[in-house]
Amino acid sequence: MLLFTIGLLISALAPNSPVFILGRAIAGFAASGVSAGSLIVVAHCLPARHRTCITATFGGLYGVRSLFPSIEDLRC
Repeated sequence: MLLFTIGLLISALAPNSPVFILGRAIAGFAASGVSAGSLIVVAHCLPARHRTCITATFGGLYGVRSLFPSIEDLRC
């Protein structure tokens, strides 16, 4: 989460476009670690019979979220 926050901070304070892109790249890289980390936590904390259901729920929620635009996309 710290790396994600640093990437967002770099993007927010970017004086030019290349620095902004660098901040977004850092935040994107860190975000992939957050999603993978959540699946690792599920694997270690839940019994084997529940892992598939929870992992499928994560995947399903990601899929549903991908179908609909975010609130930022709807602003004029």
